[in-house]
Amino acid sequence: MRLNIEVDDYDPLTQSAFRVRFEIFIDPSRNYHVKRFTQEWGESFESKHDFEVKEYMEFSPGRFIPVHTKTTGFHRDQIYTTSSTRLHNVRINEPVARELFVPASPPSGTECLDRIRNVRYSVNEKWEQIGPETPHTVYVVPSATGSDGRVYYSQTMQPPRRNHWILWGSVAIVLVGSVLGVIRWFRRRRAVNA
Repeated sequence: MRLNIEVDDYDPLTQSAFRVRFEIFIDPSRNYHVKRFTQEWGESFESKHDFEVKEYMEFSPGRFIPVHTKTTGFHRDQIYTTSSTRLHNVRINEPVARELFVPASPPSGTECLDRIRNVRYSVNEKWEQIGPETPHTVYVVPSATGSDGRVYYSQTMQPPRRNHWILWGSVAIVLVGSVLGVIRWFRRRRAVNA
């Protein structure tokens, strides 16, 4: 089965709209998994990503899981990136050792940020709280929105400097060189006359 979709998308940074075309290939013999997925975009759809499942594993009769995928990126029909992902030792519905889910031990005194309660505190090697909680303030800067609905972004930029310092620096170097040249000329002249 093949499904084609074309939608409008919008880039808020460039404030431009563009078309995106999706082509989805579904494999009915593999539990209707997506076998291949293609995404194209750009002015004339010159950019393209192709995601394809290369291999499935049948973990029970009639039930499949993808174990090898390949992704290829194109720009104007030229490949610019390729990646391959392969899963090994896949086990479905088997118990997982509890040790696999234990996070690494941090050094005692490590500061932890609890984003659920928006507080900070120190923890020990067992991730237990050992220090007092301090509030974590999240500052949200509102974005400027014009009457036309556009979102405006600000950028910090230094005002342009005048380049007079180059002129004054050059004049100073020439003057110092001239003074040193005159002093040298007088010393040589005195040495010759002596």
